[in-house]
Amino acid sequence: MLKLILSTTILMIIGVFVFLNSNQRVVLHLIVAEFKDFPLAIACLLFFVLGLTLSIPFFLADRLQLIKKQRAEIRRLTTHLEATRKELKELGKKPLHKEDMH
Repeated sequence: MLKLILSTTILMIIGVFVFLNSNQRVVLHLIVAEFKDFPLAIACLLFFVLGLTLSIPFFLADRLQLIKKQRAEIRRLTTHLEATRKELKELGKKPLHKEDMH
């Protein structure tokens, strides 16, 4: 999620500087004040949407990797649980010796 926000912000800033082609004071005024320059507003919106769109595959890849790790952990724990169950069954079937009772 952090990558998504960071890349969107960077693309928006690049869009503002490229399409404005002016000094920083105007850029800061544009960010703080309302958009009076319609083409610039469209360009910023386009870069914002582009940043969001291009960040989605990275976000989904991170989620898929996390899901794969969780599935592997579940498989490992299930295998361990089955082995423990078998051991308990075997211990339950074994007759107790007199030494074990004391």
